[in-house]
Amino acid sequence: MLPYEGIWGIIEKIIEHGPEIKTSRRYKGFDEELFEELKNKVEDYYLNTAEYPDKIVELIKHIPEIDFTYRYKDPASIKLKLERNQLTKQLYKIANDILGMRFIIKAETTELKQIVHEFVTCCPYGQDACNIVDQTLGKTYDDGYKAIHVYVRPNNYVFPIEIQFWTRTHALLNEYLHEQIYKMDNDQLNQYALDLSKWLESVPIFPNSDEVAIKSYVDYIYEQAFSNKYLHENDEDIDDVDQY
Repeated sequence: MLPYEGIWGIIEKIIEHGPEIKTSRRYKGFDEELFEELKNKVEDYYLNTAEYPDKIVELIKHIPEIDFTYRYKDPASIKLKLERNQLTKQLYKIANDILGMRFIIKAETTELKQIVHEFVTCCPYGQDACNIVDQTLGKTYDDGYKAIHVYVRPNNYVFPIEIQFWTRTHALLNEYLHEQIYKMDNDQLNQYALDLSKWLESVPIFPNSDEVAIKSYVDYIYEQAFSNKYLHENDEDIDDVDQY
C-alpha cells in the first residue's frame, strides 16, 4: 500500500542533513539555555531538510485513500512542551516530535497495524531504530486519542522523527479533540472524549461488496470534513501540506 522503501530513502536524507544534538541528556521543566539551543537547532533542521517531506508528498500523492501531512515544531510549542515536562527525562523523549509526519489511511485498525509492521520491517537502520507506540486502545492516561506512533531514532545525535499512522475514524476523532478539548484539565470533557471515542468505534463496518456504489458513513464524513485539508482534486491543491 505504501511505497516503504521510497519513504525510507527520503527519511534517510532528512536524518543525514539534520543537525547534531546529543539527545541522551536529561532535563526537567523549562530550561532557558536548552530552549534557545533547541530553537536554533530546529531552525537549522528546517532549513536543511524542508525539501524532503515534500518529496514524500510527491511520492504518494497519486496513491488513492492515503493522505499525508507534516510539520516542524514551532518555538511556542517547544517552550510549552518544556514547561509541561515535570519528570526528569532524556532529551530525545522530550524533543521527540520536532519533525512530525502523519499518514491517514483508509483502513481498519487491524490493517493499520499490519501496515505499520511492514513499514518498520523496511527500516534501513534496523527495527531497533524504531519505537512503536500503539495507542489504538488509548493512552496510559486515556483522553480519547487513538493512533499508532513510530519514533525513528538511529543514533544518539539526531532528533527523533515522529510518524503518526491514523485510520479515517481516528482522524475524525483526533482532529476534533485536538481543536476543541486537547490539554484541557476538565474531567467532564475528558469523559466526553472517551464516550465519543467509544461511539465512533461502534459505528457499523461497511460491507465489502462490488455491487454497492455508496460510501461508508465514516468515509463520507471524513471526505466532507477534510476535503480542503487532506484531500486534493489536482496537483495545484497541495499548498497546505505543512499544516500538521
